[in-house]
Amino acid sequence: MKTKKDKTEKNYIKLDKINKRINIGIIVFIIIYILNNLIMYFSDNYAAFFITHILNNINGLFYYLCSYIPYLSYIILGIYALYVIIYLILDIYYESFSKDDYITRSRHVNRLYRGFIIISLFLVIPNLLAQFENHLPNFDKLLFPETQTKTYTKEDLINLNTYLGEQVIKYSDEIPRNKDRSIDYSINYNEQAINDLKKIADRLNLLKGLYPQNSSHINDFIRGFVGSKTIGFTTPYSTYFDYDASPTSIISTITHEFCHTKGIVRENETVYCAFLAGTESENKLSNYAAYLEAFSWTSAALLTIDYEIGDEIEDRVLSKCLTDNYSELCDVYTKNTNEYIRGSKYLKIVTYQLHNYIDYKSDLMDALYILSNNDAEFTIGKTPVTIEVIEKLIETNTKNHLTVTIPLNNNRFSKIKEALKNDYLFLSVYQKNKEEKESSNKLDDANNYYLAPFKDKDENMFFNMHYGSIEYEYSRVARLLLEHYEKNKS
Repeated sequence: MKTKKDKTEKNYIKLDKINKRINIGIIVFIIIYILNNLIMYFSDNYAAFFITHILNNINGLFYYLCSYIPYLSYIILGIYALYVIIYLILDIYYESFSKDDYITRSRHVNRLYRGFIIISLFLVIPNLLAQFENHLPNFDKLLFPETQTKTYTKEDLINLNTYLGEQVIKYSDEIPRNKDRSIDYSINYNEQAINDLKKIADRLNLLKGLYPQNSSHINDFIRGFVGSKTIGFTTPYSTYFDYDASPTSIISTITHEFCHTKGIVRENETVYCAFLAGTESENKLSNYAAYLEAFSWTSAALLTIDYEIGDEIEDRVLSKCLTDNYSELCDVYTKNTNEYIRGSKYLKIVTYQLHNYIDYKSDLMDALYILSNNDAEFTIGKTPVTIEVIEKLIETNTKNHLTVTIPLNNNRFSKIKEALKNDYLFLSVYQKNKEEKESSNKLDDANNYYLAPFKDKDENMFFNMHYGSIEYEYSRVARLLLEHYEKNKS
């Protein structure tokens, strides 16, 4: 006798009509996203219009509203991570283990899916919209069409760096100071940055509209995630600053990051945006901060092209941190001296030119002995040196810098912290906890990178991760500043 086989069908849960429509909506959005990128890539006029009049109105509103909740971007990420875990657990349960009937399970799964998609879109769409900002025409095309094809010379950069250094020295001597020679200025930094930016909005329409009203504070814990050199950064839709830094660093960093919120992605252009706002300001602190920031990055460019000349100009200015106790000049280079930063594998210290330590030799020697007792290596150039040699070099008025390298962990940092207590004593103190990428164009030909015309349409058409911070890093503002001063030299 022939019998039939038992067959158990598994009822796979299908998407309901609402979720199907949501998926269709996502596909339509992706198509519009691709088309808009294409149009922006090939049309500078449309790209400038879209970012200025559409995207920045959206960004301005979100940054304004979200700024009232400190650390909002991190809070959202934490909640989202928890939500994803809960979603996966419940989805697997209702798909595979629940004893409920098919209709009940289907209803739960579709609701979970709907919530997951909507919340994910809330996180993804701001980042996708931010990609449009990479198509903003280069600043030299927007602001300096007369000089955008010009190639500058090393002498032009030397003259610019020298001038900016003179401005820094001038303002450093004029700015109000308290009895310990720190800057004595009391302002609302956020309000001042917004006022400075709005003042130049007639020259750069991008800067109109709403701004964040508050910003979150960066500390060394956060630097453990974002990098030990970080003093400010912007996320959708929060801004972060180190409010423990010097007044010049705070105002220039806030102004810089607020420029980012207005659709300016390339770091060199954001530096220029903050420079223009600062130098046009009626506030002396903003003026000083702008010149100091510009000087620091033109110095970085010149040091790459001609180290000896750049180092001589830079030392005349920054050594005043040590010799005049101008603490804001101590902030130009990274000073990771407060606590161990998560993930740091070694500490690198660079001194000022050693001739500056004639009157500070005992302080330096005390610090070096502590470091030496904790496996530090001392080098000048690539040559190892002893503490005794260093002491003699100070007395002979040498212009060399000393580099100190020491393996690092939390325990060792606690042992050497006493050596780092005086911020003024070293040019830089850097705990390396993150690999940094550099432009291959800069490494291949620094002269061309800094002094030749910018390339046009060198961004990716659809997706750019580090384009604005590598191909257009901060020090590349040197080119824009050369154009700025040529345009305004009369």
